[in-house]
Amino acid sequence: MKNILNISLMLLALGLISACEESLESSDFKRLFIVGAQSVSPEDTATYTVGDTNNTIEWTVEGPATMASSTGNSVKLTFTSFGDVKLSASNGSYDGWVDISVAKIGVGVTTSYFGSGSVNNGGVDTVFFTFDAPLTATPDIVINGAVASDTSGFYKGKAPFISTGDDLTDLAAYKASTTKYYALYTGGAGDGQPEGRIDGVVVNDDYSGEEADSVFVKLQMVDNTVPIATPGDAVADVVASGLDITYSVSFNEAMRPTMATEADTAIFIYFEYTRKVNGVDKVVEDSVEFTSEDMMAWSASYTVSDSIADAATILVSIEGDWVDLAGNAYINGPLGNPPNLTVDAVGPSVPTSAAAELSATPVDSDRWVVLTPDNSADVGIGVAGYYYELLDEDEDAPESIDDFTGELVKAGDNVKVLMSTTEATYDVYWIAVDKYGYASDISTGSFSYDASGVFTGY
Repeated sequence: MKNILNISLMLLALGLISACEESLESSDFKRLFIVGAQSVSPEDTATYTVGDTNNTIEWTVEGPATMASSTGNSVKLTFTSFGDVKLSASNGSYDGWVDISVAKIGVGVTTSYFGSGSVNNGGVDTVFFTFDAPLTATPDIVINGAVASDTSGFYKGKAPFISTGDDLTDLAAYKASTTKYYALYTGGAGDGQPEGRIDGVVVNDDYSGEEADSVFVKLQMVDNTVPIATPGDAVADVVASGLDITYSVSFNEAMRPTMATEADTAIFIYFEYTRKVNGVDKVVEDSVEFTSEDMMAWSASYTVSDSIADAATILVSIEGDWVDLAGNAYINGPLGNPPNLTVDAVGPSVPTSAAAELSATPVDSDRWVVLTPDNSADVGIGVAGYYYELLDEDEDAPESIDDFTGELVKAGDNVKVLMSTTEATYDVYWIAVDKYGYASDISTGSFSYDASGVFTGY
C-alpha cells in the first residue's frame, strides 16, 4: 500500500510540473520596449529606439509632436507644444509605447552684455535679454525708478539705484528672434547697478501662454570711480646683454586695454636698437605684451638681446594704455614713458691703489698694512667693488678676474693685512668690477721691508 501511495504522489508532481510549463508558455507576455527621453520641452528634438529587431517597425505618435525622421528601429521626434505625447511602435507581432511629458515654459529672462558689463558717464553698451520661451510680441522696457514709488525688483524694501542722466532705448528683436531682444544703455552719474523693468511679457501659447505684468532685470554697472595705479620696481637705466628685466604695474581694480580702435586689443612695450648684421648696422625692434592673470597686476618681461656686442642705447616705448572695465582712466601714469636703456658691455677703468702701514703698529712686532683701491670709474652701472691678490714678488701675476681668490671689497672700503717685517717685497694686484660682472684691466703695486724692517709703500 505504501509503494502505491508513493507512486501516486510522484505521478501527481509530474503532472503539476507539466501543467505549469504549459501555462507559462501559453501566457508568456512580450512587448517592445522604447528607449528615449520622457521629459522634454517645446522645440526639443529627441531620438527613440526599440533596439535590434528583424521586423519592420511601424511608429505612431499622439499629441504635440511630429516625426522628424524614421530609420529602421529608431525615430526622431520634434515637440511642438507643451502637453502629453504617446509614442507607439509595432513590428506586427508585438507592440510597445512610451509616455512623454512636454513641460510648460513660463516667463523667464536672462541678461548679457556686448561689452564688459560696466559703463561710465556717457558710455554706451548693448544689453541683451534672452527669454526662456518665444514671446507673442516685443514687450516694453523702462529704467526702474522713474517715479518715487518704484521699488527695487531685487532688493526688498530698497529703492533702485538711479544713475542721473542715463538712458535706455526701446527693446528690439535680435535678428528677428522671438526669444532674444536688445537695447542700448547709456550710463550717467554715480556708481551702482540700475535695473530695467520689462512690462507686458506674454509667452507663446505653444509654450505656456503665461503672462507677466512686469519682469525685472539688471542693467550694466555704472562706474565713475577713477582707478589708482601703483608702479612696480623701477627698471635700471643701464642693463647688460642677456639680462632679464620686468616692467610691472598694479591697479586697485580690474583693467583692460583702452580699445580705442578695433586693433587696440593689447598693450605692448617695444625695444629698438641697432646691431651688426654681416658687418652692417641694422635696426631691430623687439616687442613684449603686458599680461595679467587677474586683470589687476600687469607685467611684461624682456631679455636684453645678447646680439648687442658693444655699448648701445635701446629706445623703449609703450603702445596702448589701460582703462577700467567702465572706461575710466587711472590716476597718474603707471609707467609713463619708460626711460631708454643703455647696454653696459664695458668694464670699469683701471683702479689706482695704495699700500701704507697703520701708524699705531708697534715697531718691534708684525705690522698692519692698509691696502686701498681707489679712483676706478664705470660709465655704465658704476663700480660694484674690487678684488685683490697679495703675492710674493716671485709668484705669477693674475691674468684675469678668474685668478683672483679673495672676497669682494666694496667701493670705499680697504683691506688690513698683518705683515711680517722680514726683508721681502710683495706685489698687490687689484681689479674693479661693475654690477653686471664686467671687469677692468688689472692694476699693480708693490711694497717692501728692508733688512732693518723699514716699510716702503706706494
